[in-house]
Parts: sequence; structure tokens; C-alpha cells
Amino acid sequence: MKKKLFAFNTRTLVGTALGAALFTVLFMFVKIPTGIPETQIQSAYGVGGFFAALFGPLAGFLVAFIGHALSDIVQYGSA
Repeated sequence: MKKKLFAFNTRTLVGTALGAALFTVLFMFVKIPTGIPETQIQSAYGVGGFFAALFGPLAGFLVAFIGHALSDIVQYGSA
């Protein structure tokens, strides 16, 4: 049987939800300062790539999209 590229099951849904929550928290609070003014390294983008490697490209996209939108809503009031 041929495996679908964008298979979305319960495991993927739960992983996406956990990844989006982790992405949101890391994006808001964990920033690595550099020596350049107004420049920081965001560790949250690595979480998106990690969840994409675990659950597939659709889950990785949703983790980054939902996590970024949630952090924008919480910090600024709108996406």
C-alpha cells in the first residue's frame, strides 16, 4: 500500500498541539542575545524543524504557523 505524504492521524494532531504550545513559549521567553544591537537568536524555530522531522511537513508547518500566531496574539493583541 502506498503511504501518503501528508498523513494526519491522532498522533500527529497531538504532536502538533504540543509543538505549537512549546513554540509559543520558546518564542516569547527564550531568546539568546548576540553582540549586535536589537538582534537575538530565536530557539523556537528549531522546534518547528524538529517536529517536522518527527511528524512530517504538514505538522511542522502547523506547529510554526499556529505557534507564531499564538505568540503574536498573546504579546501584541492580534496576529
